[in-house]
Amino acid sequence: MTTSVPHQETFAEQARRAAAFGPKLIVSHSARDGMKIEEQLRFFEAALKVEQEVGITIGHETHRSRAMFTPWTTRTLLEEFPELSITADFSHWCCVTESLLEDYAEDMEAAIRRTVHIHARVGYAQGPQVPHPGAPEYSRELTVFEAWWSRIVQYRREKGLSHTSITPEFGPPGYMHTLPFTGAPVADLWEVNEWMAKRISERLTP
Repeated sequence: MTTSVPHQETFAEQARRAAAFGPKLIVSHSARDGMKIEEQLRFFEAALKVEQEVGITIGHETHRSRAMFTPWTTRTLLEEFPELSITADFSHWCCVTESLLEDYAEDMEAAIRRTVHIHARVGYAQGPQVPHPGAPEYSRELTVFEAWWSRIVQYRREKGLSHTSITPEFGPPGYMHTLPFTGAPVADLWEVNEWMAKRISERLTP
């Protein structure tokens, strides 16, 4: 079983290294899903001390294989640590729960209120990335994800924050679907991310 001690040390080392570049924000893949809750609590208690030390907000990503791999585990951590922030990549939660998170309204609300950065990838019930967010067969998924992102942006505006950072984050194979036998990607990755960036600019900016 992986313990929290090397994770704490690695996190602290990498956070300090990242802070040396003077970023506005640090995004972290934090802890592991297989850690016992006691280990996770120790990890995030230490992580918050490092965040205070470096003086830069750290968004812990909602990512498979990490501590925040589900809506409910994330909510538990957010309730335990009021200062904890997340990077929202809800596509992973769709994959883990095999849903568009219809049954997790309270967990989603907690996550939305603590998001400091958005990874704008559209997932679906059977995977973390649709082949193309503009495809009509995935219009429902796009609508659901854009509603979440809009709520995050609106909530941050209501708090008086001047901006929300967003990264279009569609990835290459194996995030992207490929054709059988040839392994050819089903869409142009650059075009997909450009499409998403343009859509975000049109829909989510004042």
